[in-house]
Amino acid sequence: MNDKLSQFLNEGDLLFSSTEYELYKGDERLFIRVGELIGEGKENRCLAVPHVFIREAQKEFIGRGNSIDSALMDCLSKIKNLSFDVIFPSASSEKDKD
Repeated sequence: MNDKLSQFLNEGDLLFSSTEYELYKGDERLFIRVGELIGEGKENRCLAVPHVFIREAQKEFIGRGNSIDSALMDCLSKIKNLSFDVIFPSASSEKDKD
């Protein structure tokens, strides 16, 4: 990790840079936050996490990869043919209450 950054982090802290995408699935909209670990060269250093504001999708829909693109593609392949209700089951049940 960059020495300038490491002086501001505690041992064991992980710092990610992130980018966010919006995906429209029919009438529903979700976001995919893609983060890349800064510093240490670990495998699967990027994660793509679908979410609806503060609610994240279930763990099986999180994309992983060694680059931002590969993590995003992994995530998109996992949610491609799924409805919003499958990706966010608790979000759909709360929506039905309104």
